[in-house]
Amino acid sequence: MAAFLYATRALKAPAFAFPWLQLASDKRLMPRLLSAPGHRGWGAYLQLLLAQLRFLEPFLRNAELTDAVRCCCWVEAPAE
Repeated sequence: MAAFLYATRALKAPAFAFPWLQLASDKRLMPRLLSAPGHRGWGAYLQLLLAQLRFLEPFLRNAELTDAVRCCCWVEAPAE
């Protein structure tokens, strides 16, 4: 399922962006990936998360972000 989601990520299929996000964060998929033996699913989930952030980056580039969000997303503070 993670391979399918990566193949249909928003950069490849922008019209599928919101349904894609629902599938990637589904309560049945995310725990299954993150609880795989030996943390095998973590890399796949990280790849999906980064794909979504890359898609959203142009939309968030000029957004006003709180310090907490900026810290979590490794965004530099705007120059004052």
